[in-house]
Amino acid sequence: MANQNIGNGDIEDDVIVCSSCGRQADSNLNFCTYCGSRLHDYLLLCPYCWHKVDIDDNYCGICGKALPTGNAKKSSSSSPKFVPANSPVITAVYPEPINLTGTVKTPKIVLDIEKEVFEFSGKSVPEDAAKFYEPVLAWIDAFVQDQPLQKSIVTFRLGYFNTTTSKIILGIVQKLAKIKKDVIIKWYYAEEDEEMQEYGEVLEEITRLKFEMYPTAYEEEEEE
Repeated sequence: MANQNIGNGDIEDDVIVCSSCGRQADSNLNFCTYCGSRLHDYLLLCPYCWHKVDIDDNYCGICGKALPTGNAKKSSSSSPKFVPANSPVITAVYPEPINLTGTVKTPKIVLDIEKEVFEFSGKSVPEDAAKFYEPVLAWIDAFVQDQPLQKSIVTFRLGYFNTTTSKIILGIVQKLAKIKKDVIIKWYYAEEDEEMQEYGEVLEEITRLKFEMYPTAYEEEEEE
């Protein structure tokens, strides 16, 4: 379902309103596909593998690990299954590294705190961008919350991405801008791709993060 600005009409039952940008979004999503902000007050993702889980689940159906049962400082039978993003239950657990192999439609993504590698490369035209980037956005949320590194270098080496991805990238960079420590964005673009260069410059202006621009020859992989 495409997001849209709130009008005077009624909001459908299967959509909710993003409190950050005011757009309507599918209620099954955890993050706004327009601005990247969290749509729910409570985490609905497994803090270990970052796959989506239901509010009543005690164990993750993907990794099998027991899920948090409430706020560590306020443990009671009435505590929610999942706690707000600033909860010590969530922030005490570092997410497992994300290492997604690139395809002809989706980028290679490496997010690894231990190795201090944070990179997006290739092409991003997934059929369902919101679903594809959902665990990535959750990982970024946890990273921003914990701020485990004094200096973080995030590399974007994307040869092409669609409009939906551009909005998600904006959301990612805006999240990174909340980190109080040193964050550097390495933005690679083909020398002849003025649009990609300008988008990096726009992100730098919006977020005030330090961008290092790298014009380079981009060789796109041929589709098999």
